[in-house]
Amino acid sequence: MSGIKCRLCQCLVDKQTGFSCSLNDDGFRSMIKTVFPFPISPVHTIASKTYNMPVLVCFQCSTAIRNFYNFSKQVEVIQAKLKRQCLGKDSSMTIDQLVQYIKAEPGLQEELRDVNVNTNESLMMSVDIEATDCESAETSSPMNANEEENDGDQLHFLNRPIAQDYKWISEPWYEPIRCVDKFEVVNNIVDVERRVNLVATKLEELLQNSTNSRQQIPPRRGSQFASDVPEQTASKSETVQFERISTVEMLEAFNQRLSDEQYFDKFTSWLASNVSYGEMRPEHRMQEAFYVLLDPRFVTQCTWSGYTAKGVKGQKVAFCCYQNIRAVLRKVSGETTTEAEVKAFLLKKLRNAKGHLERCKHIITSSCKKKYSRGNKS
Repeated sequence: MSGIKCRLCQCLVDKQTGFSCSLNDDGFRSMIKTVFPFPISPVHTIASKTYNMPVLVCFQCSTAIRNFYNFSKQVEVIQAKLKRQCLGKDSSMTIDQLVQYIKAEPGLQEELRDVNVNTNESLMMSVDIEATDCESAETSSPMNANEEENDGDQLHFLNRPIAQDYKWISEPWYEPIRCVDKFEVVNNIVDVERRVNLVATKLEELLQNSTNSRQQIPPRRGSQFASDVPEQTASKSETVQFERISTVEMLEAFNQRLSDEQYFDKFTSWLASNVSYGEMRPEHRMQEAFYVLLDPRFVTQCTWSGYTAKGVKGQKVAFCCYQNIRAVLRKVSGETTTEAEVKAFLLKKLRNAKGHLERCKHIITSSCKKKYSRGNKS
């Protein structure tokens, strides 16, 4: 039986000590039918085809099934004895009297404590039942009607499921049914209407404030510099004489002039007045300021490190050396812009400077720089 699994728990049967059982055993199959409410058979039929299913049950599962089966049979015996004793004494006992009789009868308590099965494990189950007050058998009309119709069947009441007629107060889901007060319903409706009106009033106030002053709307990320715009745009009357940089000499002179803090603040304020603010992203403001400062034709002569695409040094302008110009771009873009973001922006613009210049001239190259034939692609 190496590698054979249990039908119920899917464990290896040969890994457990003790003897396993088979579904083909008639006695064990009858126990399974009593324990499980659904069928467990050795075969399974689907679409007119029959498939063999595992039939072995391990020692642990078979022991649990036998324990449950023996316990249920013992309970049936005790229940039958209890019915004979109760009905032989008084067939009109109420539920409260019946419960008290069960608790006070010493013989039944001993039999319940002595329930044991023929296995190494003993099953212990305790039930704590609290019954609600109910009408007696003499005043209960359903009970009297059942006794008149079934005079010979005195076990009719005890055989009925208790949960169909009574609700145990120990169950947490049970709540007593109460009448709904119409005044309470009206008060709830009035309270809901009052809260809805309050929310509508607050929304109307917010809408009115937003239309009167757009400054109350919080700016997006990167637009914190817009709070400085009134101070900078207030000096729009101060004009700065500036010519767009188109040579290396102009770039070096302008970078040197920005070392003066007063001129740096004055030029930054002037440049800010010529750049759109509001909800623009920082890189958009940086791009607009970049092309206000530099001529697109001159940008094609610049790289970040000064090396050409072929690795030749000295033929290009090294833009990394002009720290003051990068500080101007960072100041105009916004307070949240970092030095790394400015560097990434300049690397992208310097790398695509030639393409930008061609787009400014409305020149579109329609052919490749090198043509290839179908026969020779080398």
